[in-house]
Amino acid sequence: MSQGGKSAPCPRRSTSSGSFGWRRRWSYAGVGVTVLSVGLACQTQLALFATVNGTVSFSTQILPILNTNCFRCHREGGQADAAGIDLRLVPEVSYDELVGQPSQLDPTLTHVVPGDPNASLLYLMISSDTPPIGSRMPQNALPLSLDEVKLIHDWIVQGAPRN
Repeated sequence: MSQGGKSAPCPRRSTSSGSFGWRRRWSYAGVGVTVLSVGLACQTQLALFATVNGTVSFSTQILPILNTNCFRCHREGGQADAAGIDLRLVPEVSYDELVGQPSQLDPTLTHVVPGDPNASLLYLMISSDTPPIGSRMPQNALPLSLDEVKLIHDWIVQGAPRN
């Protein structure tokens, strides 16, 4: 953020594929995966700006994190579905599936407890290497950035509003 309370312009990194961002290639179980990041610096900057200046928005800040990091497995036909975990994190139903809902694997745990990230399974699954059940999420992928984890934490602390 620059002086005067206005955010600085987001830097662009040029690549051989144009000015879209950067590419990174990983291999999981022998399958190559290429990730193209578009405006990562801007997304992080906007996320931090929102937590400093007000309420975290589910629709414009939390949902994009879920779409990018969770939808791949938590959808009909995804890896979680195949494992018998009926947690859909698709845009139309993700809020209803998370807030105040018990875990299918351990009904004593709640996905999101408004106001209490340390009692929220979502937060514990993305912030701990040893969550109370299962393994750190997202599975078989890079962990969420510290900014993304903080954004989810702050949204939960703010009462997990449906905004």
